[in-house]
Amino acid sequence: MLPLDQVENFINKNGHLPNTPSAEEIQNEGLELGKITTIQQEKIEELFLHLIEMEKRITELEKENQSLKSQIIKK
Repeated sequence: MLPLDQVENFINKNGHLPNTPSAEEIQNEGLELGKITTIQQEKIEELFLHLIEMEKRITELEKENQSLKSQIIKK
């Protein structure tokens, strides 16, 4: 799974998600239903993994924020 900044760079450079065919490729060559379903499932799983990672980061930041607030109140 690529970090989101690398995904963004890839999209900006290529105009589509990594490991997915471009719209031009699909238009010119077609795409099997099974293949596109597999690709979509992969992308859904990547999204969930990114969401899980983000949730963990948010939780840690909330804890850190609360700790800092507690330190300010004690002073």
